[in-house]
Amino acid sequence: MPTKRKNQPRAKKTRRGAGLKKTLVAVPEAPAQAAPSFNGASSEWTLFLLGIFVVLWGICWAGHYQQAEKVFLVISILICASYFLNLSNPKHALILIGLGWVMTGLAIGSNPNFIHVFSIFKKFNLPNPATQFAIGMGLLVAFWRFLKPLDPAQDISKNWARFWFWIILAVAFYFRMYKIHEAAGIYWDDCAVSIVDARGILEFKERPMLMPIANREPFYCYSLAALWSFIPNAYAIFIHRLGGGLIDLGAVWLFYLVGKEVGGRRVGLVAAALGAVNKPMIIGAFTGNSNVTAPMAVALILLTTLRLFKNPNWKHFVWWGLSLGFAPYNYTSVRPWLLFIVTAVFLWIWFYREKGGKVKWDYLLGWGTFLAWAFCFLMVNNFLPKQSGWVSVFSRSGVGILALVLFWFFFLQALRSSRETSDPVLVPRFFLGVFLAALAIYPLAVQPLIAAHASGLSIFHSHDNLAVHFGADSFKVFFEKIADSLHILFIGGEDRGDMNLSGDAFFDYHFIPVFILGLVSLLVQPNWIKGFLLISGLVGISPHILSIDPHSGKFACCVAPLAVLAGMGVQQVYQALKYSFSGARSGFLIFVFFIGYFCWAMVGSSDRVLNTFFTGDRVEKTVSNQVRTLSGSANVYIASYPLFVSGVVQAVLDQGFDVYSMKKSNPIFLKPGEKTRNAVVLFHLYDKETEALVTREFKNVTWDVIYLGGWPDKRVACRRAIIPAAEITSIPGGMFYFQTVPETNWTRDYLMGRYILGYGVIELEESRPSPFDPIANAMGGRLVNVRGQFNLPNASRLSFKVNTNDFVRFQIDGQQLIYQTPDWKPILSEKTVKLGEGIHQVTYDIWLQHDQTIPQVVVSVDGGFYAPMDTLSRNNLSVPAR
Repeated sequence: MPTKRKNQPRAKKTRRGAGLKKTLVAVPEAPAQAAPSFNGASSEWTLFLLGIFVVLWGICWAGHYQQAEKVFLVISILICASYFLNLSNPKHALILIGLGWVMTGLAIGSNPNFIHVFSIFKKFNLPNPATQFAIGMGLLVAFWRFLKPLDPAQDISKNWARFWFWIILAVAFYFRMYKIHEAAGIYWDDCAVSIVDARGILEFKERPMLMPIANREPFYCYSLAALWSFIPNAYAIFIHRLGGGLIDLGAVWLFYLVGKEVGGRRVGLVAAALGAVNKPMIIGAFTGNSNVTAPMAVALILLTTLRLFKNPNWKHFVWWGLSLGFAPYNYTSVRPWLLFIVTAVFLWIWFYREKGGKVKWDYLLGWGTFLAWAFCFLMVNNFLPKQSGWVSVFSRSGVGILALVLFWFFFLQALRSSRETSDPVLVPRFFLGVFLAALAIYPLAVQPLIAAHASGLSIFHSHDNLAVHFGADSFKVFFEKIADSLHILFIGGEDRGDMNLSGDAFFDYHFIPVFILGLVSLLVQPNWIKGFLLISGLVGISPHILSIDPHSGKFACCVAPLAVLAGMGVQQVYQALKYSFSGARSGFLIFVFFIGYFCWAMVGSSDRVLNTFFTGDRVEKTVSNQVRTLSGSANVYIASYPLFVSGVVQAVLDQGFDVYSMKKSNPIFLKPGEKTRNAVVLFHLYDKETEALVTREFKNVTWDVIYLGGWPDKRVACRRAIIPAAEITSIPGGMFYFQTVPETNWTRDYLMGRYILGYGVIELEESRPSPFDPIANAMGGRLVNVRGQFNLPNASRLSFKVNTNDFVRFQIDGQQLIYQTPDWKPILSEKTVKLGEGIHQVTYDIWLQHDQTIPQVVVSVDGGFYAPMDTLSRNNLSVPAR
């Protein structure tokens, strides 16, 4: 029996490759003749827009929101006045728009959080900021309709676009790689956790799907581990900064591609420029928190979705599905995009591209796929009551398998029907994209704790048992959080110190006036794509609204769509200027203005990020600076005290430098002829016990108060006691004492925490004749770093063996010979190497996970019998007879 689709008229094939104008934006073609004075929004839309602002004014008047009432009233009056105007000269409209933009910008800049931007204007008596903002926005909204709609055909050339893109990328590179070997001053536990997990992936072979602390998404840590595997000798801070910076550079590149899709190369350049100097993105790259991945993941989703809208062929649906599948492996705040984008694409297909010509298989496949995706998303993210009977039934694996089989049957039937028409059928392609996304997400979605972190901080969940909770109290908080989130985005508010400067708005100042151009363009001359970008921005804000832990990392997903929307507003103004003020001189002035604005934005970001955020230290960074300064000439000790410093953070920051955890008795080992050295104790300001211990035993101590670096006001970080070497005796049992040890002794350092084999804060140091001497039971289970040396009188071939089921890394002169991961049974590892005459340094790192003694390394010289490694002493080579 023939299907309904067979009886449909053959559609024109031009729809298959329709451009963005035809499928998405519906931008009118530029007229051949000179454009009349009015080319913008219709008079009917102007009246409708006036009605909207009048209603908003009425709501604010009834609610006694006086500031908002003033803004909406002034905008309504100016729209009403402009309705009776028909400006014959578009230059007049541009002048009024420019005046409105300047007034709006100055009003925003008068906010206390942005006053540093316009400090020069403090001496002038400017109008009330609310009045100034109202008039400025009124002028923008009232006269924007006289501008020509955005025309992607009037674009910058490919070569010039390429040139400016690389300039923008170079600026982005400078900001991300600024002092790349240093950590930002605010570096602490949440920053260090990602690089610690990356080291666990590489060194301890721990490869979870969700990272152990807070059930974090895996992409960031695995990308850092992959980068570290290419540069194995790099320090952790360098890898952390480089990894975050490269991801953010990728986001800037994607910003350009997204902007290029919706409005041409110039829109892409504006979006990329806004990303390059974007304060929250730079801070994310500096601190190393995993929210640095969110702008990139969102920009990738936007790019593949827009290309799908532009040309919905099989390839673009495949890439769209894969980008969706990749998204949840990034920072948590990207999750709402999974439901939003699938919904948007489905509605676009169903009600816009394929209004007619559907058969029953399309209905079953399309709506079935969409509803199944929505159900799985809500279930996985703990937004469905799992105790409900219907949820329990539909979440069974058997039901899922049956649904999948049915969907593939519907898919094949829809494909068979589509062969009977030349019109491309999009529902099967939609199903394939969603299926690929689900396939990619499945390993993550089946993790039992996938929703624990998100729902544990949700306003719609009970924080006792994480059960979903939709009540009046939750919705009251929800609406309050919307207003609070918008305030933090554009005005200022509380935030975490490792993600923003205190009191700052999320967006840097220069972003907001440019975004206003895009917003006004949407209000006055709306189209599909502008609305899509604004809704995308709201989706990017939603994690901040839905969370009781509203730090700015949950805003990270709104940057990409709002930057592109801003670019569309800038492009429209640019085209209007070029049309109204022709000539080389005017073009040069426009060019100078845009370059000047970008340079001013660079200066602003440099001031707020490089000169303020980067240099504003926490205690950990200040302590690290002391370690780096003093460790070459003194033994540096950190006294334990609640909430003082984190051992893991200090291990990351001080990699390559020795720092000790202070005990009641601390020997300082000296080889024969080695000079004595000072002891330096860093301790908490209120740690009176440590102060008393030092005072009781030493008389000539230099006491200092160490202040946090980078802050204009003095903030105490810790206290420092410098104990001169002359005050330290050789009597064992003292707080500090010198102990002379033989040249052939081996050093054993027991390290705090489990960061990198051989690196970290030293909890206990020993000097032993043999590296394999028994150890104290209390030190079992630690990471141990063994160091020593031996002297070869002649070049020889040495074979080293170790037999253990613990982690081992064995190095000679910095060259790794043996690297062994643990197993349930001991593993015999062996390596032969040729070494020249002279002294050779040995580094032997072990994690005593199973053994409670140092696993013995044996050596054979030139094929001789194996003997313990310590038989190779510095001054005497003991070679067993054959």
